[in-house]
Amino acid sequence: MKCDKVGAAGVDSGVLRVDESSRTGGPSDGTVVPGHAAESSRNDMRRTGGGITILHTESSLGWGGQEIRILTEAEGMQRLGHRVVVAAPARGRLFAAARDRGLETVPVEMGGIVSGIRSLAAVLRTYAPAVINTHSSRDSWVASLAVRLTARNAVLVRTRHLSTPIARTFVTRFLYDVLPDAIVTTGEAIRTAMVRRHGFNPGKIVSIPTGIDTDVFSRKGGHTSIRAELGLPDDAPLVGIVAVLRGWKGHEDFVEAARLVRQSVPDARFLIVGDGPYRSRVEAAIVGKGLTDHIIMTGHRDDVAAVLRSLDVFVLSSFGHEGVPQAVLQALAMEVPVVASDVGGVAEAVRDGETGWLVPPRDPVAMASRITVLLSQPDLRRVMGKKGRELVEQDFRLDRMLDSTLALYDRLIQKRLPAHRGGR
Repeated sequence: MKCDKVGAAGVDSGVLRVDESSRTGGPSDGTVVPGHAAESSRNDMRRTGGGITILHTESSLGWGGQEIRILTEAEGMQRLGHRVVVAAPARGRLFAAARDRGLETVPVEMGGIVSGIRSLAAVLRTYAPAVINTHSSRDSWVASLAVRLTARNAVLVRTRHLSTPIARTFVTRFLYDVLPDAIVTTGEAIRTAMVRRHGFNPGKIVSIPTGIDTDVFSRKGGHTSIRAELGLPDDAPLVGIVAVLRGWKGHEDFVEAARLVRQSVPDARFLIVGDGPYRSRVEAAIVGKGLTDHIIMTGHRDDVAAVLRSLDVFVLSSFGHEGVPQAVLQALAMEVPVVASDVGGVAEAVRDGETGWLVPPRDPVAMASRITVLLSQPDLRRVMGKKGRELVEQDFRLDRMLDSTLALYDRLIQKRLPAHRGGR
């Protein structure tokens, strides 16, 4: 479970605890506008020497939307001609995935403060990155201190992926307001909360939504339905969720909603795709409600586009901590309407009544009602699916995320010139 970001009460305390081993600015309004300015920034970087060196740090050992975004962004930057290095624990899944994708990787253990700073300082001296981008609480502390002690001319960016509450302490203010040059949030709702609820410097916080590869996640991408593999009829109504099995993802609410849906749509089937520490609890809920013949738990799958291609309705049942979930964006890109809990930044992608429906968190009755309506109205599913695809193509494309990120990096690097003119 990813715990170094969220404490026992679901709060990011900003405190680096030695025994933790895994995790559960721009314009004044914080918006980076892609397009001509971002393209100019990308060209400027290339003119200065063929690209920059970007170091991503991540202390998480697990796998989820956060790690997927890091990997996707790193691969995208590498394709654009930049050198990207991923520093993470060798036993973590991100490290293995980055290595398997051909990215440069450096094993760094961050369990101890002093040893972690020493290890990352050595990485900084070896690679001399122009930008260091941190992601979880632990690596943000360790990397930030290493940067400020040994690589003062480098740009330091913290990406905040989730909407977990942040403790109101001097320590967290130091972590967010003082150490980084900028904070990137994965949705406007997270940025707004940081500014309005916590009083962080709005000039430092930039919302850059996660980008989806609309060529990969497309109904025209040649993906084969997995229904035959799972022994499901082509005409069976199929509802699914793709998420790590952890507490706040609300899988037990999804199971209860499935029970309720079957009262109106008895031939409906349900998929739970993913794995995680709550697997046994979800399995027990399925057995307890007598749904073992109607809900299939597939475990982790890499062919997410094929999974989504098979669904009639996608569900997000989380009751907290979400940013703008990648799985939701992927479903919309695949023209699958979404029924989702109205938490975090979900409403930025699920436009209620247009690309899907929002329901209150922890309300399986409302969830089941909306799922039932969609299963009974194929024309409505098609209309919502088309609108979802249009929204992703307009606001959540991968190239848009990369351009916006490069525009931010370039602006921050320009602030530190002439120090960086000596080399990157």
